[in-house]
Amino acid sequence: MRIQALVCLVVVVFASSLIRRPPPSSSAETNAEMKAEVVGVGEIEGGDQQQQTSNNQPKSFTQTLSFIKVLKTSPYIHLLLFKFCSAFGYLNFFVHLPVFAIEDIELSASSSAFCLALVGAASLCGRILLGIVADRVGAKKTLVLSMSGVICCVALWPTCKSLYPLALICTTFGFFAGAFPSLPPTVLSSYYGGTSPDSIHRLIGMTFLVETAGALLGPYITGVLYEVRGNYWYGSWFTCGMLGVGLFFLWRMESHEVFHERRRKEFESGEGEVVEGVEMQKV
Repeated sequence: MRIQALVCLVVVVFASSLIRRPPPSSSAETNAEMKAEVVGVGEIEGGDQQQQTSNNQPKSFTQTLSFIKVLKTSPYIHLLLFKFCSAFGYLNFFVHLPVFAIEDIELSASSSAFCLALVGAASLCGRILLGIVADRVGAKKTLVLSMSGVICCVALWPTCKSLYPLALICTTFGFFAGAFPSLPPTVLSSYYGGTSPDSIHRLIGMTFLVETAGALLGPYITGVLYEVRGNYWYGSWFTCGMLGVGLFFLWRMESHEVFHERRRKEFESGEGEVVEGVEMQKV
C-alpha cells in the first residue's frame, strides 16, 4: 500500500507540473474578438472596420459578471445543489463495495479487488466516450443521462448474489460515474464562459468544495445503516435518494440558451451590465 501511495504521489505531482496557464495575450485577443462581435464591429489588423447589423450577432450572450454575482445566479445555484446532494451518494458504492463483496456475497479478497478495478477501468472509458457524446448532444443532457444510469446501478447493487452480476454492475456504474467529476466544469463554462478566466477557476473550485460534506458524511451514513439493518438495502435507498435529489436540481437548471437570452434582454432594458458574446456550446 505504501508503494502504491508513493507511485500515485509521483504521478500526481508530475501531472500537476504539466499544467500551464494560457498566455495573457491569447486571452486579450479572444476578449477583443468577443467585444468586436457584440458591438457589431468586425476588425482585422491593418484592415477596415465594418459595421454589422444586429441580425448578424451571435444568438447567445452572457453578462460579464463578477464572481460574487455569479454565485447569485439561478443556474449556478442549481449546479451547486446538484453537486452537494449527489456527493452524499456518489462515493458510497466505491467505499462499501469491498465490504459488500466479501461479507455479503462471500467473495474472495482478490475478486473484490477485481470488481473495484472494473469500476476504475470503466470510469476511464466512460469519461472519454461520454465526452464524445457530450460534444454532440450537450454536456448537461449527457450528465443527466449518466446520473440516471448511476442511480439504476446503485438500486440494483444489493440484488447481486455472485461475482458476475456484481462485475456487470461495477462496469456499468463505473462507465456512467465518470461523468460526475468531468462534465460539470463543461456545463459551467457554457453558462459563464464570458467571465474572466480567474472567475471560472474559482467557480469550478467552489463546485468541488461543496462536495466535501457529502463525501465525508455519505459513506458514514451508509455504513451506519448497514450496521443497524445488517444489509445494504437501506444504504442503497439512501444513496439513490440523494442522487435523485441532485439529479432533480440538475434537470431543473434552465438551459444556457434561455439564460443568455434573459441576460441579453436585461442588458437591452438597461438592467444589465456589459455584455460579451460567447461561443455557444451544447448543453
